[in-house]
Amino acid sequence: MLDQPAYPFGAQALESTLPTRLNPREALAQYFAALAHIDEAVGRLLDELEAQQLRDSTLIVFTSDHGLCCGHHGLWGKGNATLPLNMLEESIRVPLIFNHPRRLFARQRRAEFVDHLDLFQTIADYAGISDSLAAERNYPGRSFLPLLDNSAALPDWRQIQFGEYGDLRMARTRQYKLVRRYADAAPCELFDLSRDPCETHNCYGDADYAPVVERLTGEIERYFRRYQDADKSGLRAPELPRHNLSEAWRQDG
Repeated sequence: MLDQPAYPFGAQALESTLPTRLNPREALAQYFAALAHIDEAVGRLLDELEAQQLRDSTLIVFTSDHGLCCGHHGLWGKGNATLPLNMLEESIRVPLIFNHPRRLFARQRRAEFVDHLDLFQTIADYAGISDSLAAERNYPGRSFLPLLDNSAALPDWRQIQFGEYGDLRMARTRQYKLVRRYADAAPCELFDLSRDPCETHNCYGDADYAPVVERLTGEIERYFRRYQDADKSGLRAPELPRHNLSEAWRQDG
């Protein structure tokens, strides 16, 4: 993991520049200690549900808001570990575990693209809550409950996953990932994940990949044209009110 080539498409920033990261063994030890603490806390929660005889009537969902590079690509942190921001696999992929004894189709692993927009819809569906509010608000998520309880196939499930971080937008298929930056003179990247799973070679300017760039750019534009709130669009991030002292999409920190 720590022997991967250094990330060549941006300068290290924020967590990736902390002095503690100069000792990767200690940094990893602290990270694994945090994971062990979470494991213990989840175990205590499950034990309490068992004690209260609520385990069989409780849906457990385990997830997080982002992944993390722990020395991968020579970086520490998530998408803001570099400037410009990145969409590396280690940061955009998150854990998502569902468990409900005797209710869900157990011990399966799914390959479909899902995200937290879908998670909201799925939990509402699981609880029998109407999705009329989501429909009214042009909400992009969709319930994937049939994938969990094996009640039905979803052959029309999307084949492209979209992402947004400030004024960066992404489209990822099984084979390709397009990272579009919309600031002036900001570089873009296209990765052929089937040939380059570590995202080291930018195919964006390669003529052979021009049709892929065109197709995925069109998909990004159609998706965000349909679902974005124009007043809060990520493309306006630098001019919108500041909510954190450090916002990675602002070059002034």
